[in-house]
Amino acid sequence: MVMEDYLISNHFIEERIKAMIRFLRFMSLFRLSADRLKPMLKVRSEYLDEILDKIFNTYGTVEEYFKNTCEINYSSVEKLRNLITE
Repeated sequence: MVMEDYLISNHFIEERIKAMIRFLRFMSLFRLSADRLKPMLKVRSEYLDEILDKIFNTYGTVEEYFKNTCEINYSSVEKLRNLITE
């Protein structure tokens, strides 16, 4: 479910990606191709997998990551979980 929602972001940011590619190509004096830029701007399952692996290996759980790195307390994490799962 999370991965599907994450990957569908590509659909919703498609126009923004096109605009960023045009801007970056212009700023690079057209030395960068759209083919080289597009993978950096799209969301990919490997990106989410990598960050989740890092979180689990370092903190054990997402909740511990929120608490220790983002300074979000457990009651706020629980409220967030309830909002997401409703």
